[in-house]
Amino acid sequence: MKEPSPESVVLRAPKSRGSIPLLRLVIGGVAARRKVGVDQLDDLQLAVETLVVEERSYEGELVLTVTAGAVGLAVTLAGLCSPEVKALLQDHGARPPQPAPLIIDVRMLLGSLVDAYRVIEEEGERFAVELEKWTS
Repeated sequence: MKEPSPESVVLRAPKSRGSIPLLRLVIGGVAARRKVGVDQLDDLQLAVETLVVEERSYEGELVLTVTAGAVGLAVTLAGLCSPEVKALLQDHGARPPQPAPLIIDVRMLLGSLVDAYRVIEEEGERFAVELEKWTS
């Protein structure tokens, strides 16, 4: 995971669906400072919300890092542990297994919402997803 810069905000929150409004608020706050459009902001917030909802275990915490860059926003969500989501996001070219283990194809959804994403390995079975949304 990248080190936070002066243009970054880091939030630690309990891993739960109840944290989604707080995660959305932090992303919105950084986006407002950078004059990010409403549609672009909504895309980033929906991408993060999708990752949280697809978690199978709500033990531990999430770490959200929002960084404003020269060409847009980078959002990293750490503390994820869903092996199905991780496998889908790491294998960009493969089709999801049938029947799909997820209600939605997270890979396809993220691909439509953000300009780039990547999985970052963490300790144990945990991982992070870095999302980029270009605004210029």
